[in-house]
Amino acid sequence: MKIGMNCILYIDVDDDYADPTFEQVENCRDLTLNIERTEADMSRRGGGGYEEVVFTLAKASIEFDMVYDPTDTKFQAIRDAFLNNTPLPMFVGDGDVETEGTEGLRAMMGVGKFNTPQTLTTGCITSVSMKPYPSAHPPEYVAVDSEGALVSVTA
Repeated sequence: MKIGMNCILYIDVDDDYADPTFEQVENCRDLTLNIERTEADMSRRGGGGYEEVVFTLAKASIEFDMVYDPTDTKFQAIRDAFLNNTPLPMFVGDGDVETEGTEGLRAMMGVGKFNTPQTLTTGCITSVSMKPYPSAHPPEYVAVDSEGALVSVTA
């Protein structure tokens, strides 16, 4: 069993996809990894009165909150990626990226939302949303193998 607080968001700080240097985004609060497929409507008269679909492209997003802290280098990197419309190499794992069996999504992610409500009664919490960005490295669902490498997970 996994507990959400043990799942970890990482950023590749040296931007070397072949030999990543992942560091934890420690300022990450609640995190959601969304992965779903789009649908192609294949309904037909012979379908017994039911809509029939074929699942097509997978869609992914990472949504999380960060305490507003412009001195935090990971906060700065995410903010700058939003402002400059540039991708970041990310990994959302269900555990430590150095532990065999940890799995999750690895992708070059663009930042589509960087919102910071400034209410009177709470600290400033920035809401971030990231989605896969066009890249030579398409998104992959990966797992850490016995040698510590990230390998694609297939059924």
